[in-house]
Amino acid sequence: MGNSEDRLINKIENLIRLSSSNNEHEARAAMMKARELMAKYHIRMEDVSPEEKKSETVEAATTLEKFRETWVSDLAGVIAQNFRCRTLLLHWYTGNTYKIRFLGVNDDAFVCMEIFRYALKVIKSRVKTMRGIFYESGKDFNYNDKLVYCHGFMKGLQINFTEQTKRQQESRRDNCFALALCVPAVVDKAIESMGVEDAAPSTRPNMSRKNSMLYGIGYTDGKAFQNAGDKERLHS
Repeated sequence: MGNSEDRLINKIENLIRLSSSNNEHEARAAMMKARELMAKYHIRMEDVSPEEKKSETVEAATTLEKFRETWVSDLAGVIAQNFRCRTLLLHWYTGNTYKIRFLGVNDDAFVCMEIFRYALKVIKSRVKTMRGIFYESGKDFNYNDKLVYCHGFMKGLQINFTEQTKRQQESRRDNCFALALCVPAVVDKAIESMGVEDAAPSTRPNMSRKNSMLYGIGYTDGKAFQNAGDKERLHS
């Protein structure tokens, strides 16, 4: 292990120790930052603390808001599968709405939730900007246009995650860290015990010349998305 990685792990260890603080806000922030760094550099908890592997417990983080649009659950699924989590949709048949629950070991679900919330914020902001641009040009920006952009974003986001993994594999010259990206067996078992299945991905929207452009913009934004260590997200 190189000196730079030694320093990184030491920093994570210090943050984890700080997470035992009696100050709840300080403890939460420290653990969040530790998980941020682990997600960004694909550091496994057992690299930091061999005892952590033995103490894996499944925890859940559930959205406060309810959603109607299917692309939102698709986005949650893309993020979850890249951060050791699974998603569960909690449906309300009145109004046809749902909440999203992330399940992961220890604080993985919480980190996954924060990344999801930030991605959602980025998409909504971008869509609002494009709607304004279209309006000023005397053109409509309809739901299908929004859906095309969102699907492009999710495709770019998945490529983003894949390329990050490849770069880390090449820099470390081993496959060990890839295990950190796998959903722990205890999470899969928890989902199976509930007797639920993963939500089917939504249908890809209709494409046109205009929407091919929007898909490309979404793809570019997804590839450029900073999923870890982003100050704007941490302090939003």
